Amino acid sequence: MIEHEWPQNWPELFDQLDQLSSTSTIHAQLPFIILQRLIEDVITMGTVENVSRRRELNNAISLRLSALFQLILYNLWIVSMINVNNEYKLRYFQADSVLLARCAICLLSEIVEWVSAKVLEPFLNDILKVICEYLKKPQLSIYEFAARCLWRLSSRRRAKNDENIIVVALFGDLPMKTILDSAVESANVNAENVEHYRYLKVICDILSALGTHLCDVWQKEPPNFDMFLLAVDAFFQHPSLYLRNESSNVLVSFMSDAKICHNQMFSELTSRIIIEIPKLIQKIGLPSSNDSSSCAYSQIDYDDDMQFMHDFIQFRDRCIRIIRYACADEKHAPNLCKIVEDWIRNRCISSPQCVSEMEWDAMQRYSRTVLSGCHEEKHITEQQMNVFTELFDGVLSQISTSTDITLINRLLSVVSSLFIILTTRPDRLSSFLIQVLFQIRRLLVDVVDDDKTMKRHCLSVLLRLITAFSDAVKDQAESILELCLSVRNSLSLMQQATCTHLLAALSNLCVDFNVQHNFLVSTLHDSIAALKSDAQFLSYIGFTSQAPLTNDDAQLSLYVSNRRYLRSHLSAVEGVLTQVRSISPPLHPAFSIIQPILPIIFSLVERLNSLHRPQTVNQIHHSYGPTVIEITDSDRQQLISAIDPLSVCSSRISTEDPRDHARCFISDITDSIQSITGLLASKMANELFAELSLHSWLLQLVSHIDVVPDFRIRFWIKRSWRPISNCCPESAYNKIRAMFIKILSEIQTRLQARWEQLAHVEICEEPSLEQLYNEHMVCVLTRECVNLLRSILNISDSSSSAPSSNRSFHHSTVYIYDDKKEDPICFVTAQIGQDKEAVEMMVALSFSCLTCRDTTSSIRIAPVCKALVDFIKNMVIITFHKLYSLFIHSSSLISVVSNHLKLCFYSFSFF
Repeated sequence: MIEHEWPQNWPELFDQLDQLSSTSTIHAQLPFIILQRLIEDVITMGTVENVSRRRELNNAISLRLSALFQLILYNLWIVSMINVNNEYKLRYFQADSVLLARCAICLLSEIVEWVSAKVLEPFLNDILKVICEYLKKPQLSIYEFAARCLWRLSSRRRAKNDENIIVVALFGDLPMKTILDSAVESANVNAENVEHYRYLKVICDILSALGTHLCDVWQKEPPNFDMFLLAVDAFFQHPSLYLRNESSNVLVSFMSDAKICHNQMFSELTSRIIIEIPKLIQKIGLPSSNDSSSCAYSQIDYDDDMQFMHDFIQFRDRCIRIIRYACADEKHAPNLCKIVEDWIRNRCISSPQCVSEMEWDAMQRYSRTVLSGCHEEKHITEQQMNVFTELFDGVLSQISTSTDITLINRLLSVVSSLFIILTTRPDRLSSFLIQVLFQIRRLLVDVVDDDKTMKRHCLSVLLRLITAFSDAVKDQAESILELCLSVRNSLSLMQQATCTHLLAALSNLCVDFNVQHNFLVSTLHDSIAALKSDAQFLSYIGFTSQAPLTNDDAQLSLYVSNRRYLRSHLSAVEGVLTQVRSISPPLHPAFSIIQPILPIIFSLVERLNSLHRPQTVNQIHHSYGPTVIEITDSDRQQLISAIDPLSVCSSRISTEDPRDHARCFISDITDSIQSITGLLASKMANELFAELSLHSWLLQLVSHIDVVPDFRIRFWIKRSWRPISNCCPESAYNKIRAMFIKILSEIQTRLQARWEQLAHVEICEEPSLEQLYNEHMVCVLTRECVNLLRSILNISDSSSSAPSSNRSFHHSTVYIYDDKKEDPICFVTAQIGQDKEAVEMMVALSFSCLTCRDTTSSIRIAPVCKALVDFIKNMVIITFHKLYSLFIHSSSLISVVSNHLKLCFYSFSFF
């Protein structure tokens, strides 16, 4: 009734509510409950559908805020005084009065979150004073409601200058002392008292919101800042993961603030917490276990281990960020290095068998972050470098005497973090290479998975060594090459592909283009020879034959061997394209090597796309079935995790079902082909686009895309089509035009159909996970389409506004690819602007994305729409002037020109 009639037809509403409240304590609760619901509907949630009516109600509420504050404060003070007066000892009356106070606090909480600081300021001190009184009252858990009111006040998000008043007031003596005293009282109670723990969480939320808010309005150190930091420190070291995670958010916010991070008090706090982080980032306290005091709190906060892991990973990432920030401060660097030194000396070298898996995982992250961060900031002294060199030798010695593969793997990670010493001690590289060679050679046959893990780890450590410390390993390049060649025969196919990545990275150390080219010829020889085969694809990979029934059958299957063979060589080519940097750009040393297999690569694209044709699906053996070409469980899970972060993750291959393995195989080689085609364009543009057959190859690239599912199309756009469109030289636009038009046409048709299907889906109160997945898939595909259009018009994420039409369609051509940018400059923007069909399709697609139901896509496509509109406006004006010139100088063309002028005026008025 209020939403329909007040204030115009019900001006006496507040008088009637006041009269109602004077009837009894129970009746006094009703005005607060009614007004809270009204504010929720009008302001907080905005459920009043009529916009003008909602605005009227909003204005009416705003005009009566002062009266509301007075009414709330009056009742809260009265109830507070009643409960300390000996005259009222009846329990039922106390309960009624406390309920009245709860209703008043709930209404106050609803108001303080959005009301302007100007209106709030006259009542702020009184509000804090009375709410702090209720933080001390346990009756009916009213202290928790009071704490939530302070939390909503401290987490406001409004203009910085206005909010400074709120923050300073909350840091005042009374609020801060009362909040911290309440926290201490609740913290002294163990996890068995759920009510006190829940209250402690609200107190932590208040301090977390207040700390984050402080970063926005910081001008100088607020009062009681030392007390605040002590509380944050206490919460950061509390057994509860929830409390640690919330307090870590405050610490990260302070660390990233240029003013606060240099504050003396905060610097002292940082010195204390960096010592505790190695212990805190150990993965203990899961709800399913009882191995620590943290478990009891986790069992209250989380339903299962997956929910716990979500918060734990977030907390661990924040701690690593804290360490990175501390590494940049010369004051903290020595302490950080000392912690790492003590752990490696006293745990890794002295008693590695006593180190638990959780401690290994935590300290490996910690030590790598510290050593790399301090080394980049040049905060490691010569004396410390000598110490780390000694530790490097000690860990290698431990590896040489150990026979436990799991332990050796862990020690290899420690050695990898100590690679920083090679920049000044390159002589230590020889002893490391000897150990790597020994570890790979002694495992000639992969008997168990640990053997494979060891070899993969050795190769990945070598790859990091070559890519991250290339200057340090230059003199030992020949030794690394000999090592790689000597162990290739003891590696599996996929391990050999990884070894090829390593050799490709090693080629960057060559100083002569021809030497680099010849080196890559020998490196890619086997892969190039393998991919020249033109076998029937389905038969080659065994999809037309009976699937193997067991893992033993799969190991003996020729078709499974073919799949490994194909996947490993594609991975090798992809690795070379990723790792190799040309010594003499724009020429690329690997192009002439890869050139003979380009027809095979693009033919393989067509074959992969054709797998989704009904005719091809019918040829797949029934033991595999049509599901073999569907999305893998892990890829599906990645999409679902975006809409349901707490969903259970599945492993890469969760069963021994041959269909799962085959499905992962199709996914892997599709990913490789997508990356290869994109890398060919971005790394070898000058040579690739000069190929005479490129036009037909690119048509193969988009063959059968009408049947390719959405989950593959999104990655074709991201990894392949976008790099090709961006890197194409102006002179080669005609070679990519047919591909580009087909892409735009297919995406426009597909997105229009998908959004229409979603519009007709019946909306339920609780949509199923499948419905959410389908909607999210369309949103993801739309966003990739938007990214493609933005890159075509050279609209970068760093630019807040759309580029002018001149800059979009008429920029100068500079053929430079920047590896640091996500997308290179698009060179064919001007040619696309002169292509009527392409422009029309881009306009249609852009405005379709603008009107879709995905906010992210609509916001990001807006600059594209503006650029297109500006461009068309300019074209209309230019055409008008040209036709007008003809109209003046050629009277014989008056009728023709006048018709064109009418068209120009119509087009101009339309835009």
